[in-house]
Amino acid sequence: LPSVVSGSQVVFFDPHRKYLPPRNGIKPAGLRTKFVKGNFEDQFRPYTRLFDFDMAAPFKGTLFRLPLRTKELHIKNHTLAMASAYLLRERLPKIHLQFLQDLIGGGLVELDDDSLDSLVQRYFNHWPKEVKEGMLLDHYKNFYSLAMKSGNIFYTRNNGGKWISYQEAVFEDETLLSDGIKEGASKIISDFLIECSINVVQLPHNILKGFPEEERKRQQFTPKLVRDKIRNITKGFVEKLDNVFSAFFEYLLSDKAFAELRGCNILPLMDKSFGKLNKPFKEGRIQFYIANKTEMALFPNLSSIFVDQGKLSKPTIDALTTAEATKALNVRKLDNDAFIQLVSKILCPGDHLNYESDGTIINDKWLDDLWRYLNATEGIEMAAFEDIPILPTIGPNRMLVSLDRKLPLLYEDGRKSNINAILTKIGTHLIDKRYSKRLSDVVLDFSAANVLKCIELASTKAESSIEDLLFPLSPSERNTLRSFLQRSEYDLFEDECSSELIEILRQLPIFPAHASSLAVAFKSATHCHILPEDFPVFSVRSGMAILCKNDTNHKFAVNIGIPELSVPDHLKYNVLPLPNNPFPVNKGSEYQAFLCKVLHHVEGSKQLRKMLTQYQIIPSDESPNRRLFKASELYDDTNPMFAAVFAGAGKFVAS
Repeated sequence: LPSVVSGSQVVFFDPHRKYLPPRNGIKPAGLRTKFVKGNFEDQFRPYTRLFDFDMAAPFKGTLFRLPLRTKELHIKNHTLAMASAYLLRERLPKIHLQFLQDLIGGGLVELDDDSLDSLVQRYFNHWPKEVKEGMLLDHYKNFYSLAMKSGNIFYTRNNGGKWISYQEAVFEDETLLSDGIKEGASKIISDFLIECSINVVQLPHNILKGFPEEERKRQQFTPKLVRDKIRNITKGFVEKLDNVFSAFFEYLLSDKAFAELRGCNILPLMDKSFGKLNKPFKEGRIQFYIANKTEMALFPNLSSIFVDQGKLSKPTIDALTTAEATKALNVRKLDNDAFIQLVSKILCPGDHLNYESDGTIINDKWLDDLWRYLNATEGIEMAAFEDIPILPTIGPNRMLVSLDRKLPLLYEDGRKSNINAILTKIGTHLIDKRYSKRLSDVVLDFSAANVLKCIELASTKAESSIEDLLFPLSPSERNTLRSFLQRSEYDLFEDECSSELIEILRQLPIFPAHASSLAVAFKSATHCHILPEDFPVFSVRSGMAILCKNDTNHKFAVNIGIPELSVPDHLKYNVLPLPNNPFPVNKGSEYQAFLCKVLHHVEGSKQLRKMLTQYQIIPSDESPNRRLFKASELYDDTNPMFAAVFAGAGKFVAS
């Protein structure tokens, strides 16, 4: 018989020494633990169980004696083995169950709640634990098979606490018992279902596994059961979940039955509230979005529609962003289309929007962040912002404008500050060049041709003529604009749309011209005439305008189609109807200079010679009044005879 004493060895005084392996050729009187445990483990099990003696560490108990038997002795005692097996497999499970029922009948339920919970836990300690092999495996299986058919041996806290049968019991879902966080979620779910009058039995996991897998799964609560019960839960219940909320939500989606979540007010949102899941894209229903931090930061006033991903696990987020979930629920990943919709909620639709650089939501920083995101997200079609004012302008009246191609949008040229100021004044929106990455087909580059295009677009937008559009410009500004366009003559005339551009240019009231009474006014090219180069104006009838020769280049005027007025026509329409006879003294010198220019054009012009003979247009040398005569009525005082005959008659041509 071996004697097990306090220490790390088993010492034998055993007549069966032949079973002990020799050591250095000598049969030892003792043996280390490994041999004993390996060959007689079943016989040592009562002691390892009762005294927590694992045969590897020193035994801290009292001396005891254990008879050992060999396999040969066991075979010889087969009858005893059969009897033991019968008792172990058939009788002992029934006795064990009867023992449990006696415990229940002995007054467990009469204790107060606190004591009862503790005692129930101890009650389950009397259930056999998992056995994987050996003779006890049959006892283990038979016990749990009988337990499924026995009476009320399962405790539930439902309805104040009661004992129920296996068929009435609802067990916890095993998938929630795999780690601490999920176990916490399972406990809260169990408590909730008990409040809903469900007979939840909270068995230790090692006991739950004793029942056949298919059988016990039919008895466990399911995601569907939980979903059905939480449709009308309060915010208070969800808040109780706290650290286990992620595991709880993941459990609800574990069977991918997304549509069954409709009506559940359980989606965690960034404003600390919980959203109600419903069908997607339904009138009057809120759509929720899963977005990253950068995207959510762009919509600070819309936190109530963004999912708080910090409270959800990655598998849950992945599940909610699948095509199946998006089709079934009003939650989706924030894609480009949704992003544009949200931007339109902040920037009200229209072609422009006034804002303050330090505003609460829309401000310079917010706009910088927005455009940084747009530039980094190439999948967003900028055409979608055709009716959303998203583009900041430059100038004293800063605003946001939409990307409508009908708007006059022009990139600023810092070297043309005077032109920039003029364009801003008449309705063109100047844009910073840093936005050029995505807007090359919406905003025009700075050039003379595009300046004219923007003027036309501004006129159309204002529903006014170009002349009315430029009415606010000062004379100095009109001169500046004309000079700029004249210097850009080559660009204008070489452009493939030069004919359209010239037509716009002709409508600009930027050309100084002589009007009636020789007053100078700014006219459009369509209302002007030009005279032969270096020919003086002298007078202009009402309703006509003649370009001032010192302000507009003659060649430029010809190129843009300003019609030239011939000398005879100028005399006919602007000069002959006007002179008084006698001619005003103060106009005498000017008129004579003008007439000298006319006479230079007589040669080769029959029409002009005829006019000079038909009309009284030649001044005499009469002083102080100078009357006008036909050429045939005057004499040349350089002729001696004429000088003698007509002296003092006022009939000589003025010198």
